[in-house]
Amino acid sequence: MKDTNIYLFAGKYDALVSEQDFGRLLDLLPTEKVTARKIGDYNHLDYIWADDVNLHVNDIVNQYLKSINY
Repeated sequence: MKDTNIYLFAGKYDALVSEQDFGRLLDLLPTEKVTARKIGDYNHLDYIWADDVNLHVNDIVNQYLKSINY
């Protein structure tokens, strides 16, 4: 994992992952390889079903994948 780029998303209203758990995960990962983004009004399934998922997730993931060096 130390050489793997990671992009994490967290929803403020996620019913399955608390902010504390998200913070603990971030603490375990190498900070130089992790990018984290919080989405204010998202819950756990909004990553799939939200009307604005392209804006808040898909477009960002596509840009991120294009920007990293393999």
